[in-house]
Amino acid sequence: MIVTAFLALVTPSFQGLIEGKAKREPRKAASIIRYLNDSAINSRQSHTLRIDLDGKRLLYKTPEGERSEGFETLVSVKTPSRGDVKEGELILLFGPFGHPEPFELDFTGGHVTYNPFSGRVKLYDGRGEGA
Repeated sequence: MIVTAFLALVTPSFQGLIEGKAKREPRKAASIIRYLNDSAINSRQSHTLRIDLDGKRLLYKTPEGERSEGFETLVSVKTPSRGDVKEGELILLFGPFGHPEPFELDFTGGHVTYNPFSGRVKLYDGRGEGA
């Protein structure tokens, strides 16, 4: 009985790790989108964001070279021109005025929205509330 109680306290909870990733990944994606938008506007050069939904990766270029970030909780991307994209690859171009249309990245733990009129990137948790 004492051993069981001890193991229950000592054994790590993997649920916390999964929930942490579900909240961490949308924040990381929002940061990448902000970076690309700000870099395109400030440098007056175009930047691309490749979203690989099958591989669950975001690919983009920085001054140091091309970067690739994995997102296990990425579910889909919504744009007015393409609708709800759940598979394949989507390329978003950020020009000198940012990306021309709004879009939303959906994750299991929340979603990230981009507003082209204000240039703002907003992060929402799984309940639809701003994070």
